Amino acid sequence: MSHTYRAFISYSQHDREWGKRIHRWLETYRVPLGSAVDLRLPDRLGKFFRDDEDMAAAADIAGTVREALQGSESLIVICSPRSAKSAWVSAEIEHFRQTGRASKVFAVIIDGKPNSGDPDTECFPPALRAVKDPETPGAMPVEPVGLDVRSDGRARLCARLAAGLLDVGFDDLWQRDLRRRRANRVRAGAVAAGVLAAGALLFGFQEPLKQMYRKSLVYGPFVHAAAALDRLPAGASFEDCRPRSGDCPEMIMVPAGDLVRRAGRDEQETEILVAVQRLAVSRHEITHEDWAVCAARGGCRETPLPDDYGMGRGTRPVTGVSWHDARAYADWLSAMTGKSYRLLTESEWEHAARGGTATTYAWGDAFFPDEVTRAHCYICTWGGNTPQQTLPVGTYPPNNFGLHDMAGNVWEWVEDCYLFPEDMVIAADGSAPPEETCRRTLGSPGHGPGSGLDREVPRLLAGGSWRSGQLDVTPVSRIHEDPKAARNDAGFRVAREVSPASSPDRDAGGP
Repeated sequence: MSHTYRAFISYSQHDREWGKRIHRWLETYRVPLGSAVDLRLPDRLGKFFRDDEDMAAAADIAGTVREALQGSESLIVICSPRSAKSAWVSAEIEHFRQTGRASKVFAVIIDGKPNSGDPDTECFPPALRAVKDPETPGAMPVEPVGLDVRSDGRARLCARLAAGLLDVGFDDLWQRDLRRRRANRVRAGAVAAGVLAAGALLFGFQEPLKQMYRKSLVYGPFVHAAAALDRLPAGASFEDCRPRSGDCPEMIMVPAGDLVRRAGRDEQETEILVAVQRLAVSRHEITHEDWAVCAARGGCRETPLPDDYGMGRGTRPVTGVSWHDARAYADWLSAMTGKSYRLLTESEWEHAARGGTATTYAWGDAFFPDEVTRAHCYICTWGGNTPQQTLPVGTYPPNNFGLHDMAGNVWEWVEDCYLFPEDMVIAADGSAPPEETCRRTLGSPGHGPGSGLDREVPRLLAGGSWRSGQLDVTPVSRIHEDPKAARNDAGFRVAREVSPASSPDRDAGGP
């Protein structure tokens, strides 16, 4: 039987960027010349079918998709915890299995772990975990050919897929591919000066053009103007991208409010009234899914795949990111939307965490006032065991402002530097201390030898984490850390600056 497509690429719509990327890699892959001559193989792999319509899961597969599956020699499944939960992906696998070509199923892992048994990390859809050859009743499951883009990389991934799709030995194909690339490098060296000059010019325009496209088409039509946000009441939510697309975090309008903070030490301690301006704050801590969008679209380059420390990705808060990484995400979001996204300042964060209250916790002075778990921290679960790892964001109820996980789950990077109590500078408008103040106090007595110019200023993290005790997940809980450090209990959320003009009411907070 002749087939229209070399393979059908199945994936969750949440992984569509990876679907486009792998589709492009395969259709532009050239079979090494030696292989094409000696084995009479095609120079190109041919056409691949990739369904790019945002369709919901249905009881039956749409006609065009069914025909494409029937007309495809192989099935490539892009595996992640998102695709493992997709009924549509499972339906496509089931239909392809019925064609009798279970041995031509290839799993390309982009995230998660196969056969982990944990719904937050499992990357194989249920149908892929039990692919049986229908022509052999009672046969054991056929294990799909698994490839991991995280360890293989583009070149090896394409070669391994090509070997499987063409039914040839991988080792021979890979060696031919390596020889071809070495020959290409030799030829490129002969005209290196010209290539470098042209490449520099091309590269200089390539990324700006991509960013312009994304800014104008992916984000531009959905970005909220300042006037639109002026009409939103406190607690209202919005997204500066296509709603529920996952391309940006959901933001909550937080009202302006007065906050009492303390500076100084012992008898020198003073109270300062801080007037926090109205702003928008992300409803949840930024997740691994949020980070993956940034990395796939040209941002977050220093840490494209942060460490999850074996806790899982998906909708868990992103971990393994430094203060610099957190700012890079905010800068990328600002570039995509044309609006000012950034980390919260320490005063803004405390105001948001309190939710308009002045109690020990946002929900009262007792940790369990109503036998309800409200924060994820160490030994903090009412009537049960507390998982010693991060939990998916939004597991527990929000505070009065509609913000989740302001207490526990992960410590959250804020903009402010760490200052000794006697050096503390608290701005009446809630802004962070200026950098010159941070640099000056870094070299002051008690901060270590030297001027501090050879070190970076420590930065603050707020709110406690899954490793913290009940007393360390209050709105005033703080630690400081090297801004280059990445931890298994630290993440962040972002704020968008909005006009303060439309907020006549102020919420009082602080002790």
